[in-house]
Amino acid sequence: MPDKEVVQEIIRSAPAVRAYGPHHHHRTANTAAGRIFAAAQMVLGVCCVLLAQQVYRALPFLLGGGMVLAGVNRMVCGFWTREYRWKETKLTANGIVYLLLGLVILFHHAGADTLIGSIWGVLGLMKGSEALNGALYRLSHKEPCAALGIQAAVELALGFLLLIDPWSAVRHHVPLLGLELAVMGWQSLRESK
Repeated sequence: MPDKEVVQEIIRSAPAVRAYGPHHHHRTANTAAGRIFAAAQMVLGVCCVLLAQQVYRALPFLLGGGMVLAGVNRMVCGFWTREYRWKETKLTANGIVYLLLGLVILFHHAGADTLIGSIWGVLGLMKGSEALNGALYRLSHKEPCAALGIQAAVELALGFLLLIDPWSAVRHHVPLLGLELAVMGWQSLRESK
């Protein structure tokens, strides 16, 4: 049996693709632009909550167009910073995937509910696994982990629900998306101060 330290070193040195983690690439160096983006996120979130039916009807165009823009933004930032030269980051690669997914949603806009629900489900599982990983890490270090544990449980549950029945779940997921956008915008606004 290998020694515990040897196994831990193998795990630490193993190549791993990190979607989220301590390596952040700031998309805007301008604080004013960051605040405008955060405020726009909050407004979009409120619209998703208050105008859920109208947003649902326009969702393929909003989401598809948003993914195309996000993909192009990530690709430009990735090429500009040359982040693709490091294995630990994947800003450029994610940009390409977002661009392609956005184009597929726009092309199949009439029947995009299943595709949108499936994408949201997979993304929810990825975010949930990141939160669960953080909660497990904090738990192992005897740090407070309840908030991350609850976040992980909610994100994983919603992700699984979207994958189980993506067609009917998308309509009900729009207000939840609004809440998430509003919270993300609020957090970004707080961080920019």
